[in-house]
Amino acid sequence: MKKTILLLSVIIAVLLQACKKDDIDKTSVFEGTYTAPVAYNQYNKVVVTRVGNTSFTIQYALNNAAPFLIIPTATLENDSAFSFNLAASVNNSTGKYSVKGDGYIFPNRIVINGKAVNDTNTLDFYQLSFEGYR
Repeated sequence: MKKTILLLSVIIAVLLQACKKDDIDKTSVFEGTYTAPVAYNQYNKVVVTRVGNTSFTIQYALNNAAPFLIIPTATLENDSAFSFNLAASVNNSTGKYSVKGDGYIFPNRIVINGKAVNDTNTLDFYQLSFEGYR
């Protein structure tokens, strides 16, 4: 009887370890290119690429040109809401920008609200609003 209880305890422990919530991949379903129905000033699409189970990159681009902005890590806060806060180069400039924003992502739609502000000149900024579909 003790062996059976011990065996069941080991099996349950192994199953619980295998089902850890942190190991659930929440981002693969979002990978792809999202295109805006109407082009924005510097970009008309974003490309989403999985980085980890709860993080992904966002690349803003205009048609097939080099990316306008690359956000290397956007982090999911729940099943669809995400945020980002980083320093980055925008539109191949030499200056650094503080890039902050958030949004919602679904398998066929993405909505982003954000802003990139030059660290040395706050009058130099880009609105990073985007809504696109795939």
